[in-house]
Amino acid sequence: MPSDTTTNDSPQTDQAEENTMTATKIAAGNAAPKTANALYELRGASRHFGSGATAVKALDEISATIGSGEFVVIEGASGSGKTTLLQLLGALDAPTAGQVLFDGRDMTTLSAGEQSALRRDAVGFVFQQFNLIPTLTARQNVEIAMVPRGTGTRERAARASELLERVGLGGRLEHLPLQLSGGEQQRVAIARALANDARVLLADEPTGNLDSATGAEVLNLLHRLWSEHGLTIILITHDPGISQRASRLLRMCDGRIVEDRRIK
Repeated sequence: MPSDTTTNDSPQTDQAEENTMTATKIAAGNAAPKTANALYELRGASRHFGSGATAVKALDEISATIGSGEFVVIEGASGSGKTTLLQLLGALDAPTAGQVLFDGRDMTTLSAGEQSALRRDAVGFVFQQFNLIPTLTARQNVEIAMVPRGTGTRERAARASELLERVGLGGRLEHLPLQLSGGEQQRVAIARALANDARVLLADEPTGNLDSATGAEVLNLLHRLWSEHGLTIILITHDPGISQRASRLLRMCDGRIVEDRRIK
C-alpha cells in the first residue's frame, strides 16, 4: 500500500518559518513611521554652514513626517534651527545631507525651474514682516501673486476679492497698506499666500510684529483656515502658548527635534 504524501512540517521547517517571521517583524519595527497622506518626509536631513572645526550644524539629522491637513507648530528658542527647517520645507534652501520629500518627490533632485513652480503653485509663505507693496491696494497685493501663473485679469480680481472676503477684509479691497492696521496687513499677506491654491502654508513668526490681541485674531484666522478648509499649516514660533491652537507640536533645540507631541 503506497505511503502517505510527506508534508513539510518538520522541526527544521517550522524553525525556518519562525525565523522569517521574526526577521519581518524586526524589519517593520526599524522602518520609519508612516503618516497617512504624508505631505512632507524628512529623512536624516542636515544643514551645515561652514566646514571643519568651525562648522555650524543648523539642522542635525532631522527625521519626521508631516501629513496633509495637519496644523504643526515648530517651537524653539532663537538658534534652535526652526527657521532653517522652514526654509528646507519651502524649497528655499537644500539640505547638506539627507532628503526632504514633498508629496513623495525628493526636492533636492528638482531643477531650479521645478522648485520655483513648487513654491508658486503648492506652497504659500507668511512672514513676520508683511512684505506688502506699499503702492498697491490690498486687492492688487493679492493679485500680483497670480501673475507668474498666467491667471487672467478678471480671474485674478475675482480670486483676490474672494480671498480678502474670506480673511475678513471684504471692505478693505482698495485700501493701501498704510491705510491698514498691522493685523489687517497680515491678513492681506495670508490671502496673498493662498492666491494660487497653496496646499501648505508656511508661517514664520506670523504674530511676531503684532500686539497680543491682534496676534490672537490672526491665529484664529489660521485655525479657521485649517479646521474649515483643511489647509496644511506649519508655523514656527518661540511662543509656547501658540501650540495649544495646533494639532501637533515639534520642539527644537540645537538643530534637533527633541519633542514630537500630538496636541489634539
